[in-house]
Amino acid sequence: MSLVPFIAGLLFGVVLTLWLRRPPGGGASSMPATAETASVEAADAPALEAPATDAVGPADATTAPPSTPAEDPAADRLHRLRRELEAEDERIQRPEDLAGFAQFREAVALLSGPALAPREVLELLEGDGYVLASMIYAALPARDDIPAQAAFAASANVGRYPAWYMLDYLRSRDDASALPGFLRHVRKWWWDAPALRKRMQEYLAWAEAHAPGDAPIAVTDLDDRELEQLSDGLKSLQAPVLAPYLAQVEAEAARRNEHRTLGGVGRLWAPAAVDAASDSVDYPVLAREVERLHELLHATSAASVLVTGDGGTGKTALVDRLFARLQAEGWLLFEASAADVLAGQKYIGQLEERMRELLAALDRPKALWRVQDFHDLLHKGAHDQDPRGMLDLLLPAMERGRLRMIGELTPAQHAQLLLARPALRHLTRTLALPTLSAEEMRDLLVRWRDAREAATGGAVADARTLDEARRMAAQFFPDQHEPGRSLRLLDDSLRTALAETPPGLPLTADALLQGIARRSGLPLEVIDDRQSLDLDALRGFFRKRVLGQDEAVECLVDRIAMLKAGLVDPGRPIGVFLFAGPTGTGKTELAKALGELLFGSAERLLRLDMSEYQSEDSAWRLTDVSRDGSARSLVARIREQPFSVVLLDEFEKAHPKVWDLFLQVFDDGRLGDRSGNVADFRHSIVILTSNVGSTLSRGAGPGFTSAAGGWSRGVVEKALFETFRREFLNRLDRIVLFHPLDRALMREILHKELQRAMTRRGLRNRDWAVEWEPSAIEFLLDRGFTPDLGARPLRRAIEQHLLAPLARSIVEHRTPQGDQFLFVRSAGDRLEVEFVDPDPPAPAAAVAAPGDAVDIRSLLYAPDASPAAIATLRAEYDAVADAVSADAWTQARDADYAAMDARDFWTRPERFEVLDRIERRHRIEGAFQSAQRLDERLGRDGADAGFVARHAQLLWLLRMAIDAVSQQRPQDALLWLVAGETDLRRDPAQTRLWWQRLLAMYVAWAERRNMRVEVLEQDAERGFARLAVGGFGALALLEGEQGLHQSEFDGSDGATRRVAVAVRVAPDAPGRARPVRLGHDDDPRIARRYRAEPSPLVRDGVRGWRTGRYDRVMAGEFDVIAGE
Repeated sequence: MSLVPFIAGLLFGVVLTLWLRRPPGGGASSMPATAETASVEAADAPALEAPATDAVGPADATTAPPSTPAEDPAADRLHRLRRELEAEDERIQRPEDLAGFAQFREAVALLSGPALAPREVLELLEGDGYVLASMIYAALPARDDIPAQAAFAASANVGRYPAWYMLDYLRSRDDASALPGFLRHVRKWWWDAPALRKRMQEYLAWAEAHAPGDAPIAVTDLDDRELEQLSDGLKSLQAPVLAPYLAQVEAEAARRNEHRTLGGVGRLWAPAAVDAASDSVDYPVLAREVERLHELLHATSAASVLVTGDGGTGKTALVDRLFARLQAEGWLLFEASAADVLAGQKYIGQLEERMRELLAALDRPKALWRVQDFHDLLHKGAHDQDPRGMLDLLLPAMERGRLRMIGELTPAQHAQLLLARPALRHLTRTLALPTLSAEEMRDLLVRWRDAREAATGGAVADARTLDEARRMAAQFFPDQHEPGRSLRLLDDSLRTALAETPPGLPLTADALLQGIARRSGLPLEVIDDRQSLDLDALRGFFRKRVLGQDEAVECLVDRIAMLKAGLVDPGRPIGVFLFAGPTGTGKTELAKALGELLFGSAERLLRLDMSEYQSEDSAWRLTDVSRDGSARSLVARIREQPFSVVLLDEFEKAHPKVWDLFLQVFDDGRLGDRSGNVADFRHSIVILTSNVGSTLSRGAGPGFTSAAGGWSRGVVEKALFETFRREFLNRLDRIVLFHPLDRALMREILHKELQRAMTRRGLRNRDWAVEWEPSAIEFLLDRGFTPDLGARPLRRAIEQHLLAPLARSIVEHRTPQGDQFLFVRSAGDRLEVEFVDPDPPAPAAAVAAPGDAVDIRSLLYAPDASPAAIATLRAEYDAVADAVSADAWTQARDADYAAMDARDFWTRPERFEVLDRIERRHRIEGAFQSAQRLDERLGRDGADAGFVARHAQLLWLLRMAIDAVSQQRPQDALLWLVAGETDLRRDPAQTRLWWQRLLAMYVAWAERRNMRVEVLEQDAERGFARLAVGGFGALALLEGEQGLHQSEFDGSDGATRRVAVAVRVAPDAPGRARPVRLGHDDDPRIARRYRAEPSPLVRDGVRGWRTGRYDRVMAGEFDVIAGE
């Protein structure tokens, strides 16, 4: 309770202090303190400096003027006076209070004289604060060198105090001509200040009697908020003299609202748009039609006009010229298509609201809406809840004369439109563009040349070039019409010629051909009759992209040759082909290659997944865009780019109604949408793909290409005729069958895919040279090749088994830096990558005696880079190269291929051996390519011991593989390891241990020699294992292993003991069942004896060597040891 008297006393003290400091004249300001005036006055009075201690008030201003050093510059003096006056802000309650301060009067006197130039005074008006602005306007009556309009234009944020002195300044003038400049600053809150309101009313009454003039208010630079404030301010003053100015402001606001409404949907015609049309050429027919169109628009008060003509006849140029004329007459010219109006509309009712806004903005005498694709208005905007299109929403306004439109459409669209909406017959006038005669066309091209020569200042084209342009445009762009197609070709060619240094003028036939090539994508070799076409180069291009499909390649080469020769049917697509075959055989890839070759880019392939058109009502998606605009139709895409390859993937999955839709495409190369737009397919190649009748069994095996394997030409053709109607197949130019891929072909595809993988950024940017050992190729083939899926699984196998592990090593920085040589090989169930430094420290050179010969096997066991070793490698490489390139090799390969052509080949028992030899030759030739690259590197960069060992092993195994296939001997082997029953009973532990060691030895050997090992059967308890080993030289190297492998060791009693494991080897013949057991060996030989300790010793009874390197024998090097 004790705080109450304290607070009351404090409040009383504050009130008393304010009363004692009241300004002269007593009382508060006569202006009511409204929220708006408070905010404006706050803007008038920014943060003030601390009041000076010698400041004087109005009561003693006349007796104690402030001290002003004479030497102060005028501007500094003025700002000092301003600061002193702003320090007295609390004592200034009314505008007239300012005049009571000596500082104010001194500043006015300073501003009235010549001390400050007009430019300086105007710059001061641009600043903030009410004191300085009030000083300036109080001084302006004494200055005749500052125009009133300049002062008003420089002023910003005019508050109550400056406005007061503005009015004094205006009253000091002879007339009211400065009124428009002052009115820019009027605000509604002025009306709420009684003193200012009264002063304004007095001035406006004076202005009405003193010739305010007809100058408008400068409102174009005001933003929308400022314009609205100005309008409210003028309305609040309610003075007759302000009526024309208020009308001007409201007209400007309406214009801006109109532009916001129309510009937010479409485009308003502007002088810049007129300039864009200046490139068109004037000619008599165009001028005559512009005059006719102008007359039609002015014939009645609200006549809408439809301009009809085929594409290229000049509809757009005609309307552009008309708009240029109407714009000069003050028309509001609006352009918007149906798509523009629909853009952004998601919910029911939004379109109707937008249409009402547009109609309100266009409801004026000189307003015209241009729609280039007028026919689109018929259907656009319809939805399930309301079938009416946009045109139905516009017709009532057209009938009442409140909307005038001009539309562009083709004659076919016009006829369709009148059938759908007969009311348009009396609501519109039609102007049909005439077709130019040959003489008129020649005259137009001459006028084009004259106009371009005047613009460029030099010769552009002669008469012969103009005639050639007409001929070429008609040949390559028949879907368009004159004069547009010829003028566009000439303009495109001229633009390119002018961009050259120096300009390539005058234009020639070559320049026109280059223009056609750029626009269509067709190579010059195809469109230029003077150039020959290298068909072998075309074949090479396609075969590099797609392997093993010679029939398809020849089909496309023949069609390109017909196109070049001008022998294709001009009324149909360039070609219509059905590619039939198993999945993954290259159908899509060949279509991409065709688009890239013929039209310059793989992007020219328009691919449609026909499985998306399985329902009967899905056909509309081929011709019309989706209602939300998210999907473009085939018609729209071909209209945009007619030079394309159209790929209809898995065509058999589409609904038969969709098949029927394409009959007109195959017949006459045309397809239309419901808006009357027609797509011309005569410059397209249509490719259908199908898997009908081409399904293969996953386990088809070596003979999967036979009829018994599930695929044959007859089966596929029969399935196609059972699936498609004959009238449909009869419209195709050719049915091309894609053959299934065999393993040999897949090996070539794998090499191509590996080369493509090496071009990826993460590998391309590294200085790595990669060598694929044959075992790696076979590893990827085993995991990426199945007859039923074709080549696609190869990419997955490369990514899974090669790129993914390599990526982990790269991102974890486990790969060496700098140049590296990579050897990729199979390591059982994975690929192994070995990094080799291509520039290792040079080893000490070994000196070989003249005539020394080096066994190539010794280079595997003890590799070195001596001259003798290099010579041995070179000799071995030459021997392998001679064998692969020999006539005997080629003849044997051709003989095997010829055997496949026999009628009963696929039923012969020996077919498996023939197919196996074909497969092995492909492997050998692929491995020889690796050897070739290694030999090139050997000659270019030299080698170290590791490189020598790898190269020697590849050449050694290749020699054995070549010998085996040449002698028609098997390559792969079956290997049995069987522990003796007697030994198992006598010493089971030692016997099983030895059996395990021996099994590990052969697995290590297979890995070292890059062999494939498959464990068919294994029983550690019985000491039994059956393996299948595949790879170059597998059988040849293992045949010497057959016999007993005996381990010797000292028993606990010091006596020598022995346990043995029998090793049996047999060919793994293709196409035959693998035996589980072999017959009993009545006279088993001792193949090898092993003793690990105390003195290691291994004796080979078959090869005749002995060595103390027990460890290296057990590591799998038994086949290269020469003994000691």
